Amino acid sequence: MKTISQSTVPTKIISLEWGRIIALIAIITIHAKPFSATPLFNGEPWLSLVLNQAGRFAVPLFFLLAGYFIAPKLISAPLQTLKRYSLPLLKVWFFWSIIYLLAPYNLTLLLEQGYLAEREGYWQFLLSTPLNTLFEGGLVHLWYVPALICVAAIIAVLNQYQKVALLLPIAIILYMYGLAAGSYQPIFGLEAPIFTRNGPFFSCLLVAIGFEIRRVNCRCKFNIAMALLPKSV
Repeated sequence: MKTISQSTVPTKIISLEWGRIIALIAIITIHAKPFSATPLFNGEPWLSLVLNQAGRFAVPLFFLLAGYFIAPKLISAPLQTLKRYSLPLLKVWFFWSIIYLLAPYNLTLLLEQGYLAEREGYWQFLLSTPLNTLFEGGLVHLWYVPALICVAAIIAVLNQYQKVALLLPIAIILYMYGLAAGSYQPIFGLEAPIFTRNGPFFSCLLVAIGFEIRRVNCRCKFNIAMALLPKSV
């Protein structure tokens, strides 16, 4: 890899913009679940399953891009940038949390038993894990917003106190703990206060990689990037 000067970094990178569009389509596809009922191959919706797995690059890419694009501002004015960056995200998180808390989505139950019966079960579920609910909001899909704010806060504090060299070690430790207390919990027996997909456990490493790429202004040659591509998808 080699470093480049800040002046050579374009303000808008077409390939990244296209990456955002493709990732957005992938996320919509994951949640819309097209072809989940048809066509079936040997009784399984293989096309839907393949599309679901193929779209799993999208959220990691958004985290990487977030770290890449916010890096200059977090370096120059960390705490001020954290405030300007987090407040709009918190407003989005709060607004949509209220909507998801109030809007019924089981129409059959709503028509048969009424509004409170439809909503009460979900409200009780959220109240049963209040800390995890704080990191997810009114619906699980909002987990991305608190996760991004957590990482922005970590990077801002490290930059404020000139400890940015600790970012990647902290991110790796959080990631390893997230795996040990999450996907590999039956092996390691660790318990986490929240679902480790939420918060900074996985997002910190991804955002940190994007942040570091921008901070040191590094890039690799096209043939190296293509060689790494199959290992990253």
